[in-house]
Amino acid sequence: MKDFYTLIKKEPLTLPSPRFNGERIKVRDGVSWAKPLKYVLDMGLAHKTVDARLGRALEILVFLDLMRNGYEVYYYEGIKQCDFVGYNREKQFFALQVSWEITKDNQEGEYSGLIEACKEYNLKKGMIITRDQEYTLRIESITIDIIPYTKWLLRVG
Repeated sequence: MKDFYTLIKKEPLTLPSPRFNGERIKVRDGVSWAKPLKYVLDMGLAHKTVDARLGRALEILVFLDLMRNGYEVYYYEGIKQCDFVGYNREKQFFALQVSWEITKDNQEGEYSGLIEACKEYNLKKGMIITRDQEYTLRIESITIDIIPYTKWLLRVG
């Protein structure tokens, strides 16, 4: 049992997603950032200890895939919040929201955080990843692609 606790101390069970402040942030060498969000690396552990909501589980899966594919991942927080902003492998900046499902009850919140982040960083396009919805819309000159998680996983880059 002692070996298990030693391993837990050495190996992180979570990864941080720092708040983006308009420039790349060094997350090592003692440089700190404001209020990082933490993502549990193990989905079973996340479900039992952190959050059992399906939307949060989807957000963790997206985060892990972004990290696994070499993306530089942050979150945006202004008046509203956007789940992920950062740089892809080609160093292109992106804004991405994750929601289990877009409904009449949550659409304003999901759209507004993404739109705010896109405007802040002069992006013409953003994306919302959902369980199974797919459509495109344009709000305040921002194109928003809503795509299912499974289709997003098959993307190139």
